[in-house]
Amino acid sequence: RAWGTGQPLVPPTKLAPLHMRVCRTWAKLKTSFSADQPNLAATLPADDGVSAAAWGAFVQQLCEIFVKEYDPDDQNELTDLGDLEPPQGEGRGPMLDEERLHGLALLRLIYSVNDGQRMAFDEAVRQNNQGDMQANVEDRWLGMLGGYSAYDHVVSTRLLPLRSIIHWTEILRSQLHEAEGNDMCIPFALNSFRLDKVFFLNLQTAEVGVLQSQSGLEFAPCHPGADTLAQATTDASVAMAAGQGPHHPYYRDPHDEPDGLLRWLERFADNVVAGKYVAKPIVPVGERGGGEQTTGLNLFPCRALVSEEGPSDYTRAVTRGIEVGA
Repeated sequence: RAWGTGQPLVPPTKLAPLHMRVCRTWAKLKTSFSADQPNLAATLPADDGVSAAAWGAFVQQLCEIFVKEYDPDDQNELTDLGDLEPPQGEGRGPMLDEERLHGLALLRLIYSVNDGQRMAFDEAVRQNNQGDMQANVEDRWLGMLGGYSAYDHVVSTRLLPLRSIIHWTEILRSQLHEAEGNDMCIPFALNSFRLDKVFFLNLQTAEVGVLQSQSGLEFAPCHPGADTLAQATTDASVAMAAGQGPHHPYYRDPHDEPDGLLRWLERFADNVVAGKYVAKPIVPVGERGGGEQTTGLNLFPCRALVSEEGPSDYTRAVTRGIEVGA
C-alpha cells in the first residue's frame, strides 16, 4: 500500500465551496495550539495533508473491510452495503462511491488539509509494540479534541490519522453491527485510555456521533440533526424575507452538501479560540496520578459564565442552591 508522500490529494469538486471553511478551521486550531500547547501542535503534520496515493489505499482497504462482512452472492445485501462502484479495472475490486457517500467525501476534504494527529504512541498501538507504547505513554494526554477526568474516569481524545482509522475500524466493526442501521460508520477519534469514548462518522450522512448503550446500542449525534437544521433554515428564511441575514448558528442552506463533520469541528475550533478550553492538567494536582504531567486541552469550561459583553452560551442550572455551568 502507498501511504507515503506523493501527489497531493485533490478535494472533491462538489465540496469546493466547503474548502475555505476547512482551511480556516485547521488554521484556527493550529494557531491556537502553537501558541498555548506546542507539544500538542507538534502532533499535527506540517505538510499539506494526505497524498492521493494514501487516500486511494485508505478507500480500498475500507471497502475490503465492508465487503468481507457481506455475502457477495446476496445482491440485496450488497446493495444495502450501499454505494459501491464497479471494479476499477483488471485485478481491482469494487470501490466506495464518494459521489454518494457524503461522509466519505467530507472526510477526504478535511484530511486533504491535515492527516489527523501523528503520535508515536498511536503508531505503537497500531503495531502492537508494547515497548514503544510504554516509552511514549505521555502522548496520551495530547489529544487535540480535549480531555477531562472525574474520579477514576479519564478521557483524552485524539484525532486518528488515516492508517489508524483503518486499524480501529477493523477492531470496532463488531460493535457497529450491534447498532441498528449504523453499519456504514467508522471511528475517527477515540479516547487514549480506554474505549469508552469513540467518535464515529456516518459515511452516508456525514454526521458525527457516539454509541450509547442505555437501551441497546444506538448512534447518538453529537451536533444538531436534520430537524434542528430544518427549523434553523426556516427561521433564517423568515429573517431574510424581513431584510435580515441568516444569523442562526445552525443555519444551513438546504441545497448545500451535508457537512455535519465540518460543522462539529468548526464549533469545537471556535470554542478553543474563544478560550473555553485551555491547556491545564486533565487530572488535577493532588489527585492520584494528577499534576502537570497530565497537561492537555482540558474540556472543563474556563470562561466566565457572564462576561462584560453579557451572558455567554453556557448551559446553567441551579440545584440545591449550587449553580453549575457547562
